[in-house]
Amino acid sequence: AGDQFGFSVAFLNADIIVIGAPGDDVPTLTTPIIDGGSIYLFEMDPTIGRYQQKYIVSPGNIETGDRFGSSVGGEIDLIIAGAPHHTKNLIGGGTLEDAGSAWIYKWRNNGAPLLQDKRVASDRGVGDLFGWDVDVENGGWAVVGAPFEDPSVGGGTGSISNSGSAYIFRRPSATSPWSQNAKLSG
Repeated sequence: AGDQFGFSVAFLNADIIVIGAPGDDVPTLTTPIIDGGSIYLFEMDPTIGRYQQKYIVSPGNIETGDRFGSSVGGEIDLIIAGAPHHTKNLIGGGTLEDAGSAWIYKWRNNGAPLLQDKRVASDRGVGDLFGWDVDVENGGWAVVGAPFEDPSVGGGTGSISNSGSAYIFRRPSATSPWSQNAKLSG
């Protein structure tokens, strides 16, 4: 109960659907990770004309309350999922409460989705909720919203509290890493 299955939804294509369940308790060998969150992948089975569950995905370093799957996006063979309450940086350290993260996966026809990258904001801060909304474009672009980020004003001498930002990430080729390309603020 309380999984919030369907909190976010996206089509990769007509055959693959991604569904977020940020309240999902992630099973482990000992105790479940409460509200760690998951994404569910469904594939169209043409023999019966219905979508069938193929995979349940949660990142390996998810923690209690991260709410992975709060947002999902996808196109063709790329999946992006946000965890706005995730606290860790790219390498698992640097804890900042509710800073947020986003994970990018590649769909494979004959196997579970392959993790390509985990992204955080270059200037991440406590309570930014990076990953609140996400989208990805198959040409190698991704955008991640952080609605409570405090963008700089006046040449970096001050900030506007909780006015939010969107971060653009780019992957120039299929073998290149994802990197932050821009930060947009209103």
